[in-house]
Amino acid sequence: MSSKKVGSSWGDFEMIRAYQQGLRAIQKGGVVVKTLISDSGRLGAVLVWMEAYVNRPGSGERPVARITSEWPNDRPSTLPAHMFQMVTKLAALVDDYLAPPF
Repeated sequence: MSSKKVGSSWGDFEMIRAYQQGLRAIQKGGVVVKTLISDSGRLGAVLVWMEAYVNRPGSGERPVARITSEWPNDRPSTLPAHMFQMVTKLAALVDDYLAPPF
């Protein structure tokens, strides 16, 4: 399912790059993201787990958001595209947590 076309905006390289940019955007606010890819227990599938921590002096590491997903799933995509989708969802959760109260 990965793109073989050079310069394709949906190629694996672009998805990995977009994933990394998403991580950097989250980490600008003093947030640390941990990513784990492990066996899901289902043949041919992996479990992808991401957790964001606030890492500020005096407060230590405090988890603020977590997202898990199995790949492949019912949505056909490459693993890099799946990782990008997950970091986008994690960024929204972190933004909600860090947003000032109404």
